[in-house]
Amino acid sequence: MMGVFSVADSMIYLARRNTPGTPFRIVAVKWDGRAWGSPATLPFSGGTSSDQSPALADNGRCLLFSSNRGGADSVGGVDIFRTCRAGNGWQVPRNLGRKINSALYDRDPTIGRSTSGRHGTVVKVTRTSTERQNKVPTSAPPNFMATR
Repeated sequence: MMGVFSVADSMIYLARRNTPGTPFRIVAVKWDGRAWGSPATLPFSGGTSSDQSPALADNGRCLLFSSNRGGADSVGGVDIFRTCRAGNGWQVPRNLGRKINSALYDRDPTIGRSTSGRHGTVVKVTRTSTERQNKVPTSAPPNFMATR
């Protein structure tokens, strides 16, 4: 299970499935200073798609994740999506498009700051030829980076 902790709201976001063979869901679990609460599936994470590898961006306001949700803007088998907080909820996830995604399986987004002096967020994505993470990456760059 991969997860990310948000200091701003004492919350951990992680991908989990309720039973083997079912899609992964991104859940949030609150730390109250003494104990962890119960996992709550985020409202955008459901249906038949599998959502995994959450990463926080923009000081915890936005969440990037990998998903096979497809749609008209789908680039490949698994793409990187972004959603941001909207009031007490979350926006509808948006595919990050061809600048970030490829026709391969794009997963495990990592967020960082540009070291070149330019403003922007660096997104590092792992690419593989299949959805299974233990497969050898294809000839495409396994560690792709783009500046937003």
